[in-house]
Amino acid sequence: MSFLTLFTNSDMPRNPNHGGSKVERAVLKIIGMIFPYDGLLFVTDSLSDFSFESYLLDGVLCFMLFAGAGKVHFNKFTSNLKSITLLSFLTTALSAALYG
Repeated sequence: MSFLTLFTNSDMPRNPNHGGSKVERAVLKIIGMIFPYDGLLFVTDSLSDFSFESYLLDGVLCFMLFAGAGKVHFNKFTSNLKSITLLSFLTTALSAALYG
């Protein structure tokens, strides 16, 4: 299989209903051929099972939200409370209408 067909027949971006993408498998296979050490092959095999989306949502998001909330100036927040409340309700209603 040529290198070009790997990109043209790719199912990128990764579909969560299927396995990893063809490009991802090709890159990991090339790394495995360049560095044929069994420990590195184990690492590349475990990386193919890594779910970046669940890592971000379950592991990193709470720390990012906490760090962002720590930088809020309470006086500025309360002075803009009406617009913040209005925009938060409107965007919540819009996303509920669009996504069900």
